[in-house]
Amino acid sequence: MNGKLVPHPASATLSPLSVRLIALPRPTPVVLSAPRDGRPTLALLATAEGSPQSLPAVIHSASTEWDAKASPGGVAFVLSIKESARSWLSYVPDAASDAVIVSRKYGQAFFDTPHFIKHGESDVPISAMSMIDDTAHFVLFSKEADGGYGQYRIVPVHGEGDLEDARLIRSENDYLLYAKFLIPGAGAAHPGMLYCSRLNTDLQIVRPAARCLGNRIIVDFDADASDGRVAIFATTPTGSLLATGQIGGPLGISEEASAVPLTSASALISGSTVHFAAVAGAASLHSQVVTGTMALR
Repeated sequence: MNGKLVPHPASATLSPLSVRLIALPRPTPVVLSAPRDGRPTLALLATAEGSPQSLPAVIHSASTEWDAKASPGGVAFVLSIKESARSWLSYVPDAASDAVIVSRKYGQAFFDTPHFIKHGESDVPISAMSMIDDTAHFVLFSKEADGGYGQYRIVPVHGEGDLEDARLIRSENDYLLYAKFLIPGAGAAHPGMLYCSRLNTDLQIVRPAARCLGNRIIVDFDADASDGRVAIFATTPTGSLLATGQIGGPLGISEEASAVPLTSASALISGSTVHFAAVAGAASLHSQVVTGTMALR
């Protein structure tokens, strides 16, 4: 990989579990760290040299599935909060605002792996995975006129195997959909393959799903698109990979080995550069955030 992953010095005092890159306006890691006093903590790694900047305690002790994005009031979060046999979605617009229960119409349902739809900020759409009739579905919530959230829409996703996770990205006049399908019987690391497809504004598939990374196996992934270009960053059983190129065209793929497991992939395009991040050794006492950059092809 041309842009090598390197440890982020400001994460040395944390015990990172997961990371998200957001635009503030420069790409900035937001880190979820191991619980202190029973509650996970959040921090911004604003600069490589400075100390982590603590964020308000929006993370519930039972929530480790989350996403973040820049908002007019600072940083917005969406969380999956597990309670007994259900899991509900909570949206926090900023530190000064109350949380909004996104899935309030589905009291006994189970939602996890929430994500903001990149470049779809006008109505703050939020996606999640949900089990419906014992089958995993990718669902989308959009804000209503009263500022709340109503019924979800099931987004069509195609691939081979069991659907585990997906990302929806607004791209000019349509959507890009990236979905990870698990490889049956592949083990506890949950490896899978990535499928990509194109949807119109009505969320109907207009380009059939294809394996955008070929037969490469991934663990976690993230993607972003801007000005007709796309970047996919994924962790793999042996390290990580980065794929870049024009939307709809062939992707240039570079790979990097890692001596420790990488998880929590995050990618963000800024100008003509893609920024990417992951957590190295999340299950160890010496976990750290690693970051890299690469010029878009």
